[in-house]
Amino acid sequence: MKRSFKILWIIIGCLFVGGVITGVVGFAMVDFQPERIEGEETSLKNYDVKMDPAKTKEIIVDVSCKHVCVQFTESNTFSIVYDENRKYPLTIREEEPVLELTQAKKQNWYDFLTLWPHHETVNLLVPNTFTGILNIKTENGGIQVMDGKSLKKMKKLECRTKNATISLSDLQNIEALDCETSNSKIEMRYVAVSSDVHLKTTNGALHVENANVQGLLEGETSNGKLSVRSVEAKNCSLETANASLTLEDLNVSQALTAKTSNGSLSLQHLAGEEIVLRSSNGKISGTIAGKQEDYRIESHTSNATNSLPENKATGTKLLKAETSNGDINVTFTA
Repeated sequence: MKRSFKILWIIIGCLFVGGVITGVVGFAMVDFQPERIEGEETSLKNYDVKMDPAKTKEIIVDVSCKHVCVQFTESNTFSIVYDENRKYPLTIREEEPVLELTQAKKQNWYDFLTLWPHHETVNLLVPNTFTGILNIKTENGGIQVMDGKSLKKMKKLECRTKNATISLSDLQNIEALDCETSNSKIEMRYVAVSSDVHLKTTNGALHVENANVQGLLEGETSNGKLSVRSVEAKNCSLETANASLTLEDLNVSQALTAKTSNGSLSLQHLAGEEIVLRSSNGKISGTIAGKQEDYRIESHTSNATNSLPENKATGTKLLKAETSNGDINVTFTA
Protein backbone atom coordinates (compact mmCIF):
# COMPACT_ATOMS: atom_id res chain seq x y z
CA MET A 1 0.00 0.00 0.00
CA LYS A 2 2.76 2.43 0.95
CA ARG A 3 4.59 1.57 -2.26
CA SER A 4 1.46 2.38 -4.30
CA PHE A 5 1.09 5.79 -2.60
CA LYS A 6 4.75 6.51 -3.22
CA ILE A 7 4.40 5.74 -6.92
CA LEU A 8 1.23 7.88 -7.08
CA TRP A 9 3.01 10.87 -5.54
CA ILE A 10 5.94 10.43 -7.94
CA ILE A 11 3.52 10.47 -10.88
CA ILE A 12 1.74 13.59 -9.55
CA GLY A 13 5.09 15.31 -9.01
CA CYS A 14 6.25 14.49 -12.55
CA LEU A 15 2.99 15.83 -14.01
CA PHE A 16 3.33 19.05 -12.00
CA VAL A 17 6.94 19.62 -13.06
CA GLY A 18 6.03 18.80 -16.66
CA GLY A 19 3.17 21.32 -16.53
CA VAL A 20 5.43 24.04 -15.18
CA ILE A 21 8.06 23.37 -17.85
CA THR A 22 5.41 23.39 -20.57
CA GLY A 23 4.00 26.68 -19.26
CA VAL A 24 7.41 28.36 -19.11
CA VAL A 25 8.31 27.16 -22.60
CA GLY A 26 4.94 28.38 -23.89
CA PHE A 27 5.42 31.84 -22.40
CA ALA A 28 8.95 31.95 -23.79
CA MET A 29 7.58 31.25 -27.26
CA VAL A 30 5.46 34.40 -27.00
CA ASP A 31 8.27 36.47 -25.48
CA PHE A 32 6.62 36.23 -22.03
CA GLN A 33 3.72 38.37 -23.25
CA PRO A 34 0.53 36.53 -22.23
CA GLU A 35 -1.63 38.89 -24.30
CA ARG A 36 -0.18 37.23 -27.44
CA ILE A 37 -1.76 33.94 -26.38
CA GLU A 38 -5.12 35.68 -26.77
CA GLY A 39 -4.14 37.10 -30.12
CA GLU A 40 -3.54 40.55 -28.64
CA GLU A 41 -0.35 41.52 -30.44
CA THR A 42 0.29 45.25 -30.56
CA SER A 43 1.77 47.60 -33.11
CA LEU A 44 2.84 51.25 -32.83
CA LYS A 45 0.48 53.73 -34.49
CA ASN A 46 0.60 57.48 -35.19
CA TYR A 47 -2.53 59.56 -35.57
CA ASP A 48 -2.69 63.25 -36.46
CA VAL A 49 -5.88 64.91 -35.23
CA LYS A 50 -7.54 67.29 -37.67
CA MET A 51 -9.60 69.18 -35.08
CA ASP A 52 -8.81 72.82 -34.40
CA PRO A 53 -7.45 73.17 -30.81
CA ALA A 54 -9.20 76.54 -30.51
CA LYS A 55 -12.57 74.84 -31.11
CA THR A 56 -11.88 71.82 -28.87
CA LYS A 57 -13.63 72.18 -25.51
CA GLU A 58 -13.00 68.72 -24.05
CA ILE A 59 -10.63 65.79 -24.46
CA ILE A 60 -11.84 62.42 -23.15
CA VAL A 61 -9.43 59.51 -22.78
CA ASP A 62 -11.19 56.34 -21.57
CA VAL A 63 -9.00 53.28 -22.06
CA SER A 64 -8.32 50.00 -20.29
CA CYS A 65 -5.00 48.61 -19.11
CA LYS A 66 -3.02 51.33 -20.84
CA HIS A 67 -0.51 53.83 -19.57
CA VAL A 68 -1.53 57.35 -20.58
CA CYS A 69 1.04 60.09 -21.03
CA VAL A 70 0.01 63.67 -21.90
CA GLN A 71 2.54 66.29 -22.95
CA PHE A 72 1.85 69.89 -23.84
CA THR A 73 3.69 71.32 -26.85
CA GLU A 74 4.15 74.49 -28.87
CA SER A 75 2.54 72.77 -31.87
CA ASN A 76 -0.85 73.91 -33.19
CA THR A 77 -2.18 70.37 -33.67
CA PHE A 78 -3.04 67.36 -31.53
CA SER A 79 -1.02 64.19 -32.12
CA ILE A 80 -1.49 60.66 -30.78
CA VAL A 81 1.13 57.91 -30.67
CA TYR A 82 -0.15 54.65 -29.24
CA ASP A 83 0.16 50.88 -29.08
CA GLU A 84 -2.67 49.44 -31.15
CA ASN A 85 -4.09 46.23 -29.69
CA ARG A 86 -5.57 44.13 -32.49
CA LYS A 87 -8.14 42.51 -30.26
CA TYR A 88 -9.06 45.71 -28.39
CA PRO A 89 -8.42 48.57 -30.82
CA LEU A 90 -8.41 52.23 -29.83
CA THR A 91 -11.30 54.28 -31.20
CA ILE A 92 -10.58 57.94 -31.95
CA ARG A 93 -13.58 60.18 -32.49
CA GLU A 94 -13.30 63.77 -33.70
CA GLU A 95 -16.57 65.59 -33.30
CA GLU A 96 -16.20 69.25 -32.39
CA PRO A 97 -16.03 70.34 -29.68
CA VAL A 98 -15.00 66.91 -28.26
CA LEU A 99 -11.94 64.76 -29.02
CA GLU A 100 -12.51 61.27 -27.62
CA LEU A 101 -10.21 58.23 -27.31
CA THR A 102 -11.94 55.05 -26.12
CA GLN A 103 -11.21 51.36 -25.86
CA ALA A 104 -13.38 48.39 -24.92
CA LYS A 105 -12.71 47.18 -21.39
CA LYS A 106 -10.52 44.11 -21.34
CA GLN A 107 -11.33 41.13 -19.13
CA ASN A 108 -8.40 38.72 -19.34
CA TRP A 109 -7.26 35.89 -17.11
CA TYR A 110 -3.82 37.52 -16.71
CA ASP A 111 -4.98 41.07 -15.92
CA PHE A 112 -4.10 40.59 -12.27
CA LEU A 113 -0.70 38.94 -12.79
CA THR A 114 1.88 41.54 -11.85
CA LEU A 115 4.65 39.29 -13.20
CA TRP A 116 3.61 40.33 -16.71
CA PRO A 117 2.59 44.03 -16.53
CA HIS A 118 0.98 45.63 -19.54
CA HIS A 119 3.15 48.04 -21.46
CA GLU A 120 0.59 49.38 -23.90
CA THR A 121 0.70 53.17 -23.93
CA VAL A 122 -1.17 56.15 -25.28
CA ASN A 123 0.94 59.28 -25.79
CA LEU A 124 -1.16 62.38 -26.39
CA LEU A 125 0.49 65.62 -27.50
CA VAL A 126 -1.68 68.63 -26.73
CA PRO A 127 -1.12 72.24 -27.89
CA ASN A 128 -0.48 74.60 -24.99
CA THR A 129 -3.28 76.80 -26.35
CA PHE A 130 -5.88 74.20 -25.33
CA THR A 131 -8.28 75.82 -22.83
CA GLY A 132 -10.89 73.12 -22.22
CA ILE A 133 -11.31 70.07 -19.97
CA LEU A 134 -8.91 67.10 -20.07
CA ASN A 135 -10.54 63.93 -18.68
CA ILE A 136 -8.38 60.81 -18.41
CA LYS A 137 -9.61 57.41 -17.22
CA THR A 138 -7.85 54.06 -17.26
CA GLU A 139 -7.43 50.93 -15.14
CA ASN A 140 -4.23 49.14 -14.14
CA GLY A 141 -2.31 51.75 -16.08
CA GLY A 142 -0.47 54.85 -14.91
CA ILE A 143 -1.30 58.44 -15.84
CA GLN A 144 1.37 61.06 -16.45
CA VAL A 145 0.66 64.69 -17.35
CA MET A 146 3.63 67.02 -17.83
CA ASP A 147 5.40 69.85 -19.64
CA GLY A 148 2.62 72.38 -19.24
CA LYS A 149 4.69 75.35 -18.06
CA SER A 150 3.59 77.39 -21.07
CA LEU A 151 -0.11 76.54 -20.82
CA LYS A 152 -2.26 79.57 -21.57
CA LYS A 153 -5.20 78.48 -19.44
CA MET A 154 -6.88 75.09 -19.04
CA LYS A 155 -10.30 74.77 -17.43
CA LYS A 156 -9.90 71.42 -15.66
CA LEU A 157 -7.73 68.31 -15.42
CA GLU A 158 -9.37 65.07 -14.23
CA CYS A 159 -7.46 61.79 -13.79
CA ARG A 160 -8.91 58.43 -12.70
CA THR A 161 -7.15 55.07 -12.54
CA LYS A 162 -6.78 51.98 -10.33
CA ASN A 163 -3.72 50.08 -9.15
CA ALA A 164 -1.34 52.55 -10.80
CA THR A 165 0.44 55.85 -10.22
CA ILE A 166 -0.73 59.34 -11.17
CA SER A 167 2.13 61.77 -11.81
CA LEU A 168 1.66 65.49 -12.50
CA SER A 169 4.60 67.81 -13.15
CA ASP A 170 5.40 71.25 -14.57
CA LEU A 171 1.81 72.41 -15.08
CA GLN A 172 0.71 76.04 -14.92
CA ASN A 173 -2.54 77.98 -15.37
CA ILE A 174 -4.97 75.15 -14.61
CA GLU A 175 -8.28 76.28 -13.12
CA ALA A 176 -9.17 73.04 -11.27
CA LEU A 177 -7.62 69.62 -10.69
CA ASP A 178 -9.17 66.33 -9.54
CA CYS A 179 -7.23 63.03 -9.35
CA GLU A 180 -8.00 59.62 -7.86
CA THR A 181 -6.32 56.22 -7.83
CA SER A 182 -6.06 53.20 -5.54
CA ASN A 183 -3.29 50.88 -4.38
CA SER A 184 -0.70 53.30 -5.68
CA LYS A 185 0.69 56.79 -5.22
CA ILE A 186 -0.09 60.30 -6.47
CA GLU A 187 2.74 62.74 -7.14
CA MET A 188 2.28 66.44 -7.91
CA ARG A 189 5.29 68.71 -8.49
CA TYR A 190 5.61 72.26 -9.83
CA VAL A 191 1.90 72.73 -10.43
CA ALA A 192 -0.12 75.97 -10.22
CA VAL A 193 -3.94 75.86 -9.93
CA SER A 194 -6.22 78.89 -9.71
CA SER A 195 -9.00 77.20 -7.69
CA ASP A 196 -9.31 73.79 -5.98
CA VAL A 197 -7.19 70.62 -6.03
CA HIS A 198 -8.56 67.23 -4.94
CA LEU A 199 -6.16 64.28 -4.63
CA LYS A 200 -7.29 60.90 -3.33
CA THR A 201 -5.73 57.44 -3.12
CA THR A 202 -5.78 54.37 -0.88
CA ASN A 203 -2.91 52.10 0.12
CA GLY A 204 -0.46 54.49 -1.47
CA ALA A 205 1.61 57.58 -0.75
CA LEU A 206 0.63 61.12 -1.66
CA HIS A 207 3.35 63.71 -2.38
CA VAL A 208 2.85 67.40 -3.22
CA GLU A 209 5.85 69.63 -3.80
CA ASN A 210 6.47 73.14 -5.13
CA ALA A 211 2.83 73.91 -5.81
CA ASN A 212 0.60 76.97 -5.72
CA VAL A 213 -3.11 76.43 -5.09
CA GLN A 214 -5.30 79.53 -4.90
CA GLY A 215 -8.27 77.56 -3.56
CA LEU A 216 -8.55 74.41 -1.44
CA LEU A 217 -5.79 71.79 -1.50
CA GLU A 218 -7.38 68.53 -0.40
CA GLY A 219 -5.28 65.40 -0.05
CA GLU A 220 -6.49 62.07 1.29
CA THR A 221 -4.91 58.63 1.52
CA SER A 222 -4.73 55.64 3.83
CA ASN A 223 -1.93 53.22 4.63
CA GLY A 224 0.44 55.56 2.84
CA LYS A 225 2.67 58.50 3.74
CA LEU A 226 1.43 62.00 2.99
CA SER A 227 3.95 64.79 2.44
CA VAL A 228 3.54 68.43 1.40
CA ARG A 229 6.63 70.55 0.76
CA SER A 230 7.14 74.12 -0.44
CA VAL A 231 3.44 74.76 -1.12
CA GLU A 232 1.20 77.82 -0.94
CA ALA A 233 -2.57 77.41 -0.67
CA LYS A 234 -5.63 79.36 0.43
CA ASN A 235 -7.06 76.44 2.43
CA CYS A 236 -5.71 72.97 3.07
CA SER A 237 -7.23 69.67 4.23
CA LEU A 238 -4.87 66.68 4.55
CA GLU A 239 -5.61 63.25 5.95
CA THR A 240 -3.98 59.83 6.11
CA ALA A 241 -4.21 56.76 8.32
CA ASN A 242 -1.64 54.28 9.60
CA ALA A 243 1.19 56.42 8.24
CA SER A 244 3.15 59.60 8.82
CA LEU A 245 2.15 63.08 7.68
CA THR A 246 4.92 65.60 6.86
CA LEU A 247 4.44 69.34 6.25
CA GLU A 248 7.43 71.47 5.26
CA ASP A 249 7.33 75.12 4.21
CA LEU A 250 3.56 75.02 3.85
CA ASN A 251 2.00 78.48 3.79
CA VAL A 252 -1.80 78.55 4.11
CA SER A 253 -3.44 81.97 3.99
CA GLN A 254 -6.60 80.81 5.77
CA ALA A 255 -7.35 77.39 7.33
CA LEU A 256 -5.31 74.19 7.54
CA THR A 257 -6.45 70.83 8.90
CA ALA A 258 -3.95 67.94 9.08
CA LYS A 259 -4.99 64.58 10.47
CA THR A 260 -3.38 61.16 10.79
CA SER A 261 -3.79 58.07 12.94
CA ASN A 262 -1.20 55.60 14.13
CA GLY A 263 1.47 57.83 12.67
CA SER A 264 3.53 60.90 13.46
CA LEU A 265 2.78 64.44 12.30
CA SER A 266 5.93 66.43 11.46
CA LEU A 267 6.04 70.19 10.80
CA GLN A 268 8.68 72.54 9.50
CA HIS A 269 7.99 76.26 9.13
CA LEU A 270 4.23 75.83 8.95
CA ALA A 271 2.17 79.02 8.51
CA GLY A 272 -1.58 79.67 8.62
CA GLU A 273 -4.32 81.78 10.18
CA GLU A 274 -6.08 78.69 11.55
CA ILE A 275 -4.08 75.50 12.11
CA VAL A 276 -5.64 72.26 13.34
CA LEU A 277 -3.34 69.25 13.92
CA ARG A 278 -4.71 65.87 14.98
CA SER A 279 -3.06 62.49 15.47
CA SER A 280 -3.54 59.36 17.51
CA ASN A 281 -0.84 57.04 18.77
CA GLY A 282 1.73 59.36 17.23
CA LYS A 283 3.70 62.45 18.12
CA ILE A 284 3.22 65.98 16.80
CA SER A 285 6.51 67.82 16.42
CA GLY A 286 8.18 70.64 14.52
CA THR A 287 8.07 74.40 14.01
CA ILE A 288 5.36 76.96 13.27
CA ALA A 289 6.09 80.35 11.70
CA GLY A 290 5.55 83.36 13.95
CA LYS A 291 5.49 83.92 17.69
CA GLN A 292 3.57 81.95 20.27
CA GLU A 293 1.92 85.24 21.30
CA ASP A 294 0.26 85.40 17.86
CA TYR A 295 -1.84 82.27 18.49
CA ARG A 296 -4.81 81.25 20.57
CA ILE A 297 -3.86 77.73 21.55
CA GLU A 298 -5.80 74.59 22.44
CA SER A 299 -3.69 71.45 22.91
CA HIS A 300 -4.02 68.03 24.52
CA THR A 301 -2.27 64.69 24.71
CA SER A 302 -2.42 61.71 27.02
CA ASN A 303 0.31 59.52 28.45
CA ALA A 304 2.97 61.86 27.03
CA THR A 305 4.52 65.34 27.28
CA ASN A 306 3.20 68.60 25.82
CA SER A 307 5.31 71.70 25.06
CA LEU A 308 2.28 73.87 24.28
CA PRO A 309 -0.13 75.55 26.68
CA GLU A 310 -3.33 73.54 27.02
CA ASN A 311 -5.42 76.70 26.82
CA LYS A 312 -4.31 80.16 25.71
CA ALA A 313 -7.10 82.61 24.97
CA THR A 314 -5.17 85.52 23.43
CA GLY A 315 -3.85 85.88 19.89
CA THR A 316 -5.09 86.77 16.42
CA LYS A 317 -4.51 83.30 14.97
CA LEU A 318 -5.64 79.83 16.08
CA LEU A 319 -3.60 76.68 16.78
CA LYS A 320 -5.17 73.38 17.86
CA ALA A 321 -2.99 70.31 18.49
CA GLU A 322 -4.36 67.01 19.73
CA THR A 323 -2.96 63.48 19.99
CA SER A 324 -2.90 60.47 22.30
CA ASN A 325 -0.03 58.28 23.43
CA GLY A 326 2.37 60.67 21.74
CA ASP A 327 4.36 63.79 22.62
CA ILE A 328 3.51 67.28 21.42
CA ASN A 329 6.76 69.12 20.79
CA VAL A 330 6.02 72.29 18.82
CA THR A 331 8.10 75.46 18.80
CA PHE A 332 7.71 78.84 17.07
CA THR A 333 10.09 80.64 14.69
CA ALA A 334 9.67 84.40 14.61
